[in-house]
Amino acid sequence: MATITVPKDVNFKDIENLVKSVHEKPNATLRLPNSLNTSGVFGIEALVLQLFATWLRAEGEHILHTYVQEPENNDSFSDLCNTLYGICALSLSEKIISANKSEINRRFSLLPAVEKIENVRKELFKHAFKGFYLAIPSIKAPGNNNELLSPLYNRGDVVGRSKFFKITKKSLDAVIANKEYELPDQVISNISEILRELFTNTHKHARKDVKGNIIEKNFRSLSFMTATLDRTRLEKISESGGGQLSLFIGEWLAGNKKNISMLDITVVDSGPGYARHWTGLDKDKLNFDKEQEAIVECFKKYKSTDTYESSGSGLSNVLRDLKNLRGWFRLRTGTAQIEKSFFDKKGSTKIEISDIKDKKVFVEGVVFNIIIPLQESKED
Repeated sequence: MATITVPKDVNFKDIENLVKSVHEKPNATLRLPNSLNTSGVFGIEALVLQLFATWLRAEGEHILHTYVQEPENNDSFSDLCNTLYGICALSLSEKIISANKSEINRRFSLLPAVEKIENVRKELFKHAFKGFYLAIPSIKAPGNNNELLSPLYNRGDVVGRSKFFKITKKSLDAVIANKEYELPDQVISNISEILRELFTNTHKHARKDVKGNIIEKNFRSLSFMTATLDRTRLEKISESGGGQLSLFIGEWLAGNKKNISMLDITVVDSGPGYARHWTGLDKDKLNFDKEQEAIVECFKKYKSTDTYESSGSGLSNVLRDLKNLRGWFRLRTGTAQIEKSFFDKKGSTKIEISDIKDKKVFVEGVVFNIIIPLQESKED
């Protein structure tokens, strides 16, 4: 039986190749690292989750290999449980295998995550995860009805604008430790509206397949982190990102500055993706032309409904608000990818066919990664 291994220093190109391996190697097991280099910044962690979601849909039995040695105490899985991808993978795999190839009780492997998830539910975000990192997950496992026990929900619906703003503010307070980078309420409000729109989309469209059936194993989440990276590390990351990411970094590093500080926010889900939801077609009947057209329509026509007390701004205004924040984003769904940089507050917020690139490899779910400068640059 083949094993698909995700390296600790996995990059964008690696993930695309690993997803291809999932499609080419039936009945493969998956091996995940205990942590990721640079904490998975620029949406790398969410792309690992998208790989995991693709593996979930491709395999009948989900066997997860870890680098955890023979566990001796409850802290053995603490590093893996300090990541969103680790908590999702441990929650949704049937078998957990240690580095010594022994099977580990799933409940035991998740013990280090129990207090973290409880702190998230109580909105004690500063005490939830190690480092300047926070994940707010909703995970649907077979026989588990706790997916809506999250601060993002109230009686089964996504919370309203005021509550979502408070959650966003608390989340940002938890990951932005430097008082110099504290954000004004208007900026936090813009971020909150972007995230509420995107997360409401995941609630309405990512929990069911194209036929309207609840997906037995699914997840969706917000994650927040801050990072200060130097030119060398950024250029290494951008080598496998290409396109708009390299451009964004180049603009940011203008003036021979050495370090940059960033706010990295991601909305991820394991649903059918933008095009399949819009068209109702499964992947074997959805060519790239149809996928492009569907994504354009999603951004052009989608409106939120009063049921979720959303602003009704839709995805087009997500990009408008992101432009006002001088941000960058990458969307990965199906075989499509979109990147746009609004670093200079220029550029169209309209998604055109030409903006949607064919990655040739199909992934489950949606990753919407947002980067917002906390400063233009910082001297050593």
